[in-house]
Amino acid sequence: SATNDYNAAYLQNNGDVAITQAMNTKGGVLEGVEITYTQNLDFIPAVFGGNGFGVNANYTKIHSKQHYVVNATKTATTYGDAPWSGASPDAFNFTMFYDGLDWSARVSSAFRSKYVYQYPVAAGSDVLGYGDSPLVQDFIYSKNTFNVDFSGSYDISENMDMTIDALNLTNQPDRRFAYANSPQTTKYASTGRQVFVGFRLKY
Repeated sequence: SATNDYNAAYLQNNGDVAITQAMNTKGGVLEGVEITYTQNLDFIPAVFGGNGFGVNANYTKIHSKQHYVVNATKTATTYGDAPWSGASPDAFNFTMFYDGLDWSARVSSAFRSKYVYQYPVAAGSDVLGYGDSPLVQDFIYSKNTFNVDFSGSYDISENMDMTIDALNLTNQPDRRFAYANSPQTTKYASTGRQVFVGFRLKY
C-alpha cells in the first residue's frame, strides 16, 4: 500500500521512529463492603419439600479510583482519575434453591449498576505518517444490567434424568455508551432468552 511504501522510504532515509511501550500507572484505591446471607428455609412444611429450600444472597458496595495514563510523550505524562474499569459501585445477587430427592431447582438474579468499561475514550499518540490522534478524556461505560436465570433437574426414573436451563429471562441486552454527559451508543448486543432441555441416561 502507499502507506507501507511511505514508511519504508522513511526508514531507509534514517528518519525518526516512534517506539511505544506500556507504562505502570500511579495506582489507585478500591474499597468497599460485602454482605452475604445464606439460610436453609427449614420452616417450610414438609408437604412443600421441607428443609430442601434455601436462599443465598449478597450485596456489594464499592468505591474505586484509578490514576490512568491518558497521554505520554517524551516530555510529559498526563494522568486522569476515574473509577476502576469493570467495577460496579453497586451489585447484588439473590438465589432461591430447592434440593430434594427427585428434583432440584434454582432461580438466580444478578444486578450490576452502571460501570466504566474504558477510560479514556481515546488516548493521545503519534503514528508515523498520520500525526496526532485526539486525546478524549471521557468514558465508555456499560449500563445497568439485571439478569434472571433458572435451572432445574428431575429424576424421571432410576435410569433417566431431565434437565432444563433458562437463561436471561429478563431479556437483558449488553448496552455500552461513550461520553458521560452526552451518551452515544457504542455497542448494543442481545442474545435474547435461551432455554435448553436435556436428558441423561444412566445404566
